[in-house]
Formats: sequence, C-alpha cells, structure tokens
Amino acid sequence: MNKFLLCLVLSIISHVALAQSTNERVLYIIDSVAVIDDPAEDDQINNDEIDHLEVVTNSVRIKALGYEDKADKIIYITTKNYLTRTEEIKRIPSTKNMVKKDGKWFNKNMVSPYSGLFIDYFMNGKKQGEGTLKDGTVDGIRTVYYPNGNKQYFYTYANGVRNGLSEEYFRNGNLL
Repeated sequence: MNKFLLCLVLSIISHVALAQSTNERVLYIIDSVAVIDDPAEDDQINNDEIDHLEVVTNSVRIKALGYEDKADKIIYITTKNYLTRTEEIKRIPSTKNMVKKDGKWFNKNMVSPYSGLFIDYFMNGKKQGEGTLKDGTVDGIRTVYYPNGNKQYFYTYANGVRNGLSEEYFRNGNLL
C-alpha cells in the first residue's frame, strides 16, 4: 500500500510539473480545505501521512463542485490524522474555510459573522490552532501549536483584542 501511495504521489508530482509547463490550474483540497496559498516551509505533508487521494480532471464535475474558475484539475487528499477525528470534531469549522470581511470571520456564503469554536490544521492533518469566535472575532483563549504538536502559545482575547493571560513556548514545549 505504501509503495502504491509513493508511486501515486510521484505521479502527481510529475503531472503537476507538466501542468505548470502547460499552464494547467491545479487545486489541492486536503481534508476538505482548499489550499489556496503556498504553505509555510514547516507546513508540509509526507507520503506516510496520506491515507488516500483522488484526482479529478472531468470538467463537468469540476464545474459542479464550483471550481471551474479556479482549477482544471483537483487533487483531493485525505490524511490519516483526519480519519482519526470524531464526527463532532470534523464539524468544527476551520478559518481556512472562512472568509474575512471587515476584520470579521464569516462562513462562506453567510451574511452574519461566525460565532463558535474553530480548529485549524496543518496540511498533514495535525492541529495548528484552535479557539472561539464571537461575532466573527476571537474571544477567549486562542491556542497555536508547532508542527510537532507542542503548544507554541496561547493568548486570551476579548472582542478580538489580546487581553489577559498568555504564555509562549519553545518548540521543545518548555515555557519561554
């Protein structure tokens, strides 16, 4: 199975390289999150973290998915970490799937700012950060993690403004 994934990933990489030379637009969707911006250097995904992937090139299907203006090919990747999440956790939105308007976070196609929990993930499916939004702004404790899973910091917010207890940590987990 692992050899199959490696071959598939290498095949995709070669297709992406070919696509770049032919100006083909490729959209990656990892664990239901479209990867729009180039990921940070420490936000990468390895072959052994992928459970499965699907390549969509059918233009009718791409149009039905609402990406006809953004992609000629969609590569869906599901991580092993995603599959370990409970259904309840999977329903908590990510700010990576939201839109920020006038300093407030909105779920796409909604007219009111989002209120509730959010969890962001690295491309490999590990937790990147979590917190609560109230009327579209951070309210309460916002925690951010290093790619190794250790806590990077937590800040307390009131109406989107840092206010209160906070701690920052070294990559090894020790308090700064």
